[in-house]
Amino acid sequence: MPTETHFLPSITVQADWPAVVADVASSGKPESFWVSIYYNSAIVESLHGSITVRRKYTTNDLYLEGGEELDATLDKDRMTLRVSIKDTRKWPAMAWTVVAPRVSTAAPAAGRNDEKLDFVRLPPTAINAVDLSPSGELIAYGADRGLIRVLDAQDGSMRRELEGHVGDVLRVRFFPSGQVLLSTSNDLTARIWSVLDGSCPRVLKGHTGRITDCHMLLRGKRVITTSRDGTAKIWECASAECKCNLWLRDPINEMALLKMATYDPTRYHEDPINASDEDLYLGIFACDSGLVKGVHLSTQEALFECSYPCPANTVAVLDGTTLAVGYEDGAVIFWDMHTGQEVASLQASKTAVLQVRALDARRIVIASADGLLFAVGWDRCDEKVALESVLTGNDLDPVYGVAVHGGCGRVVAAGRDGNVRAYELGAGPVAGATAAH
Repeated sequence: MPTETHFLPSITVQADWPAVVADVASSGKPESFWVSIYYNSAIVESLHGSITVRRKYTTNDLYLEGGEELDATLDKDRMTLRVSIKDTRKWPAMAWTVVAPRVSTAAPAAGRNDEKLDFVRLPPTAINAVDLSPSGELIAYGADRGLIRVLDAQDGSMRRELEGHVGDVLRVRFFPSGQVLLSTSNDLTARIWSVLDGSCPRVLKGHTGRITDCHMLLRGKRVITTSRDGTAKIWECASAECKCNLWLRDPINEMALLKMATYDPTRYHEDPINASDEDLYLGIFACDSGLVKGVHLSTQEALFECSYPCPANTVAVLDGTTLAVGYEDGAVIFWDMHTGQEVASLQASKTAVLQVRALDARRIVIASADGLLFAVGWDRCDEKVALESVLTGNDLDPVYGVAVHGGCGRVVAAGRDGNVRAYELGAGPVAGATAAH
């Protein structure tokens, strides 16, 4: 049965607030930046306030003033804010952390000379996908017009550009070694790249629709791709041959994998063709029909289905039993894989959820079409859902790609504005703004 929806506040902060802090630290002149809070409730009005940054003349320390609406403190070393609503407001009590990017790259915009104009600057190239290498040392992103770049995660400098796709790149994923990259595109191909020299030794062809996602199997000996043509294909990397087709009959928007060692609701035959003894995989497919399907990749047996009336755009595995799925209508629903039943749901916006990624079993990062990027904590035992962090930097542009390194709380995001931003959230949850029902 559907559960009661947890409505979270939608919070936006002036994108360049770290520059305001830097200006005050340098000049000593007070400056302000804005904060807007929208609540999904007809009885609670929106709140629009500002935070003023000041410098003490005696010590040069910075401090914040939130006016009549807000209280705020600054951690200048981590470049984070802790913001809360004052008790005098007719708002639910809440506090949250505002996080600035630790690394931000320049958008890969193009320009050209023109006879009539001195210079024409074209719009930035939208970035559709990002990934972090297993070591956390590299960031890869895929963008429109076939662009793939590999960056240094510490300073954002470019390590390599990979050329070969003739369509928009829709997904990039590092192999476990961190030295090989897999990409997919709407040019109907997936490609395997060497990060070391930029070569492309394998091109995977066979899908008849744009290839939306990909993952590695067997430590990278095989890979799986999904497509809007309604199929998932398993490929042998050494030969670039398609070894198996899974027919889901629905356009597939995204896929997650779960090793069967943590999910064993049935028995499998002795020698699965798409898994070794230690690597038995469940493929979890988010489909345009609103279905999320769990399929054993070897037997092709459907183990569960979760149904919702809007397209399922994105899916993440939190633990061995729970999924988080983001939908076109802005809902994020937690599902129990054993039962196929909804266990919790939340909503911060009515625009499409484009990415959901799990930091750990109790925290997820959500990106939406209205530019919101935030981290949510939830507790299945007491059914609490809380907004923990608001990740800033993009100026309300859609965020298309998010990657996480859960062990250290690192988040990388990119989208329509063509910038890559890396954030540090830390390894554990903090108290946040509790949702209303």
